[in-house]
Amino acid sequence: MAKFNNVLVTGYRQQQEQEKKQNELKSKHHIDDPNVVVVEKSNMAKFTVKTVTTALRTVANILLVLLAIIGILALIYPETRTGLLEIWKDTIDNLSHLL
Repeated sequence: MAKFNNVLVTGYRQQQEQEKKQNELKSKHHIDDPNVVVVEKSNMAKFTVKTVTTALRTVANILLVLLAIIGILALIYPETRTGLLEIWKDTIDNLSHLL
């Protein structure tokens, strides 16, 4: 009989804890409907995807700025400008031969 009472008491306490947790979650999310059960899930995958995406965008932006700076410097100095123009003409010639 003691085991049966212990099981009942344990079940009742778990039910009370679950109701208390649900009331806290409902007040947190501003839900008034008593028939709704709120389930909070971990968003680790979503967080990881956003973090990786942000890191890749940052690296891409830094590379873009560095390439723009290199291009501007190549056009400013006469020695590099002539070399750049020769490479540009060779590239245009090779593309015209391919097409």
